[in-house]
Amino acid sequence: GDPWLPIVLDGGKSREKARPVALTVGPAGITPDLLRRLVFKENFRLSRLHIPLDDVPGRVGLYVSVLVRGQGTTDGFHEKLVSIPAEARKRLFGSPGGERDRLAAIGKTGIEYAGIMQKRVLKPAVFSYLEGAPERLKFDRDSAVAWWTRTARRFDALWSDDYFPWLWGSIEIPDPDGARFNWAIKLRDHALFVLRETMKGMPGRTGRKYRARTETERVFWGALYNNKNFPFLKEDRHGTATGV
Repeated sequence: GDPWLPIVLDGGKSREKARPVALTVGPAGITPDLLRRLVFKENFRLSRLHIPLDDVPGRVGLYVSVLVRGQGTTDGFHEKLVSIPAEARKRLFGSPGGERDRLAAIGKTGIEYAGIMQKRVLKPAVFSYLEGAPERLKFDRDSAVAWWTRTARRFDALWSDDYFPWLWGSIEIPDPDGARFNWAIKLRDHALFVLRETMKGMPGRTGRKYRARTETERVFWGALYNNKNFPFLKEDRHGTATGV
């Protein structure tokens, strides 16, 4: 009954029991993907209070705040503000159609790219450095996992700040592939920056330091250009970020 609370349309744990439920934010807090789904009403029912007034033109903002609850505890107060420029507003809150669907598709791909960059490119490179460039990586070592968690959060913070500005900027790019390419480049540069921080600040095996750095570079670039990840970035090999 809270008019400010979004409703998840299929909030059941299974398709057979799918039913609308009030949105509950998990321990991860207000993620870019949650904000994206709210903005595009993906699997959400919003109230009239969530829609900007028609007679107030120009830029608007989406403000989200929540106190995340745990098991007998709280996981903190979270808040986010997404600025929505006039051009994006027309597509989001105007008549449904091709322009809105195009923007929604680009936005969804942007989230997918961030996940691929983090899990398939940055993560194996970081573990390679932390473990001294072993022949086979072990992703379940407690000490390495703890350092990786910090690195992942740092990467998340960097790309999260850029996500919506990039998405709104894609409106001016006629070719959706061009917008996706630009985002992949930005993610690559953030991943490289975080990887450099990792090698400077995290513990490594002294006796294998040179080998670890060399192998880390090989793992990163090999994963980046893998056919299942970002092979199209080979076109930008002479860009601003050319190595670690």
